[in-house]
Amino acid sequence: MPEAVAILENSFRGGMGDYVLSTTGGEKPIRGLAKFYQARLPSAILTKQGAALSAPFTSHDLRRSTVTHIAESLGIGGEPLIKRLFGHADGSVTAIYNRYGYMKEMLAALEAWARELTR
Repeated sequence: MPEAVAILENSFRGGMGDYVLSTTGGEKPIRGLAKFYQARLPSAILTKQGAALSAPFTSHDLRRSTVTHIAESLGIGGEPLIKRLFGHADGSVTAIYNRYGYMKEMLAALEAWARELTR
């Protein structure tokens, strides 16, 4: 998805190397996400927003923000679609019989989210 690449490059790229998710200016990829969340991401947010984070965060906070935004602001989905977008299992009786993958709906939600992030 070209929108996702553009978002990552515009938000986090700080060096001249090949790697977008890097703590070494793009020269080497990050080896652990903890280092990225503690060092690179907060400084990128500070640079972009002009304000520091009020508290440390984890990848789950990013997932929670995305799910909340998709559900509330974009008005797309509901629980079944959100579960699929984030790889959560649905063990309901309906899910056992319904084998439809909801790929079109997930693509529409992610494209709408990308448009929202790039506007």
